[in-house]
Amino acid sequence: MSPFTFKKYGREFIKTCKFSPDSYIQIAIQSAYYRLHGTPAAHYESASVRMYFGGRTECIRSCSIEAVDFAKSLLDQKVSSQDKYKLMKKAIESHKSYAADSIRGFGVDRHLLGLKKIAVENGRDIPSLFLDEGYVKSGNFRLSTSQVRLICFLVSFIGCLRFE
Repeated sequence: MSPFTFKKYGREFIKTCKFSPDSYIQIAIQSAYYRLHGTPAAHYESASVRMYFGGRTECIRSCSIEAVDFAKSLLDQKVSSQDKYKLMKKAIESHKSYAADSIRGFGVDRHLLGLKKIAVENGRDIPSLFLDEGYVKSGNFRLSTSQVRLICFLVSFIGCLRFE
């Protein structure tokens, strides 16, 4: 890894564009992964749910249909810059909404984990949902981020976001 200081813009500029800096970076990371590997990645971002008694974290799943659509558009020269911008905005808004839902306790991961643990603790068979290939794949996170670690990812991947 070769760290450097990116000085062209930062958090404040992203805010002037009316984007969530966290969502912007998460979409940049997802786009960079897609560009490097040609496939989307299950992406875990931690969300604090400490507003609830005993709450710790929930999973923000940053790989969304909107994020993949945007990542694909970056590699397609036939897609105009304006359309790429619209797709980026849609991906960022989708992430921000999912993150807000997760923080408010409307994420799915901890609820599903609770149901699985209840079955195991009570000696019941694990429900078939937890054995489903799609469910198993969705828990194999290729990317894992949190706001604490975003600076490292930003430095590594910022060059991957291109609109032309």
